[in-house]
Amino acid sequence: MHASALAGHFDFTEALLSAKPELASRLDSFNHPPLHLDGRIPLHLAVMRGRVEVLQELITAESNSDEVFDFRDHLGNTMLHSAVLLKQNREPVAVGEEPRVKATKSGFSSLGMKSVYRKFKNYLKRQSNWVENMQGKLMLVAPLIATISFQVAVSPPGGVWAQDYTDSVGAYNCKVDYGKCVARTAVLAYVYLDLYLLLTIYAMISFTASLGVVLLAISGLPLKNKLCTRLMIIAMVLAISFVFATFETALTLVTLDHIYYTSSNSLKTIKYIWYGLEGIVTAFGLICLLFWFLYKLRFVSDCFSKLLLYLKVEVTSQTDSF
Repeated sequence: MHASALAGHFDFTEALLSAKPELASRLDSFNHPPLHLDGRIPLHLAVMRGRVEVLQELITAESNSDEVFDFRDHLGNTMLHSAVLLKQNREPVAVGEEPRVKATKSGFSSLGMKSVYRKFKNYLKRQSNWVENMQGKLMLVAPLIATISFQVAVSPPGGVWAQDYTDSVGAYNCKVDYGKCVARTAVLAYVYLDLYLLLTIYAMISFTASLGVVLLAISGLPLKNKLCTRLMIIAMVLAISFVFATFETALTLVTLDHIYYTSSNSLKTIKYIWYGLEGIVTAFGLICLLFWFLYKLRFVSDCFSKLLLYLKVEVTSQTDSF
């Protein structure tokens, strides 16, 4: 019965109903009747589209009025709740006095649905503005982070050599380690090679991530959606994290050893607090992406299942015709 109605085989469906009328009330695994559209029967659709004359005909034709008023769609809404949600005020006036109309699964009466509708409308408005506001904030922060990272490259901590040196400069012997110290290169790159290499990598990552956000924002691509905004937020979290790592490495390079080790406990506490805050923000962003992915996966799976069922019915009907 469900497969026949889904495929649109009117004659076969009519023959089934003539033989067994009780099949019309049989529900599938999703608690949907044979004739439905996304879980809504014609009664719901008539209310949602404001077809008062169709609504009256359906109610008149249905002998069991209790079931008519109590039948719920996949969201648990009766036809009255659907009418209130969509602001079809003529239908609630016509049927609102029926004592059989109950609350939805979430416990809302039809009168309470109006306030819920207003709140939900305001929520959707805030959500639509959230994407634009957040991307605007990202556009303010991203150039700032790019500037900070760029400054580390052109003005490294410890300064640069003013000229080429081939002999000892203070306590450092350029000739022994590298043959000479080249002008306009970082001084600390000769003294602390490993730390300076880390500093360069951290600055490069933060610079690239922040510039990537700026490039996407000004590219003109259709990025005004939550998914792209979440991805841009994660990119900015990555950039800010490596800015912190750059600062920590630069602080290690320019601070005297005895001062650094004296304040090591305080620095560790600050690092742990920062890493904890960063972990919370990153986890929140990843969880939001995961929920979005699961929602889309379920939607695609439902569409694919319906398509397979429809194709199966079509193949079966064509085979029977042969």
